[in-house]
Amino acid sequence: MNNDLIRQLDQSDREAVATTIESIVTRGKEVIPALLVSLRHPSEWVRLNAATALGRMRAVEAVPALIELMADPQFIVREGAVLALAAIGDRRAVEPLIAALHDEWQDVRQAAAHVLGQFGDERAVWPLVEALTDEDYDVQDNAIGALQRLGPIAVDYLNAVLREGDDPRGAQARDALNEIEDS
Repeated sequence: MNNDLIRQLDQSDREAVATTIESIVTRGKEVIPALLVSLRHPSEWVRLNAATALGRMRAVEAVPALIELMADPQFIVREGAVLALAAIGDRRAVEPLIAALHDEWQDVRQAAAHVLGQFGDERAVWPLVEALTDEDYDVQDNAIGALQRLGPIAVDYLNAVLREGDDPRGAQARDALNEIEDS
């Protein structure tokens, strides 16, 4: 079954992959060991698609391996690991996701900024405030959305940024505060 599973995962066609992942997910927990092994496969598509399947399955036992995958040389695999960790929702992922806000690829930073708000963890607030000055607009926008989801625990940090005056994060902090107030 492992070879069959790997063969199914070794593709980049997103539609075909979605069908394959859905099929794998319906097999249940019995495929988790094979998916964990697949996270170390030479093909980036196998690693990415295995991470996606584990996230869809909310496989808590995969969290340590997915955290390790965040150091993968391929940015698309790192992004997939971020999204899988977010789908699982285990708080052990918060610190690695915060670290991903400094990834060299904006897609990984965007994904990390987007998902950090769902954990409700105060450790993410200041790094998200710092991400308001990221060179990539989508990272900034996702950080604002995450801060909005964090709501009240982010307000004091955002007000502190506003009190700093001409800080370049001021406009984004004001936007985030407005979003929190509107929600």
